[in-house]
Amino acid sequence: MLSTMAKLFGLITVFITFLLNTESFPSRLKNELFNKSVYDYHSLLVYNTITITISNSNNSSYKLSLNKFAGYNSNDFSKMYKGYKPSYYQSDLVILPNITQKSVDWRNSTIVGPLKDQRQCGSCCAFSAQCLRKSSYEVI
Repeated sequence: MLSTMAKLFGLITVFITFLLNTESFPSRLKNELFNKSVYDYHSLLVYNTITITISNSNNSSYKLSLNKFAGYNSNDFSKMYKGYKPSYYQSDLVILPNITQKSVDWRNSTIVGPLKDQRQCGSCCAFSAQCLRKSSYEVI
């Protein structure tokens, strides 16, 4: 089975090379195929396809298949789907040293109020959300 997959990979490579050398092949697509990120994506997709085909040729109790993540490596996947959000703007924030205190005792402050327990009525969430909003406003 491995030799069949190697032949398939070779055919795909020859086909792409043929397309790139054809006069009628759009130059825009040539640029995209030579783009490193697109090339890496397609290479990983072909590699995963071969790996899945080899795995599925075994008589396993499970079968693998491609999904929308098959062309992403673990770093790209983490950046896109694990909370990474790139910065789209330049920050004008200036950090001024030694302006704030190293510690604050909020117990003596009027900003933080006492805990409120409404027992089983369920309004604790509403009270805590309101207190958080009020405290945030007063601190700023």
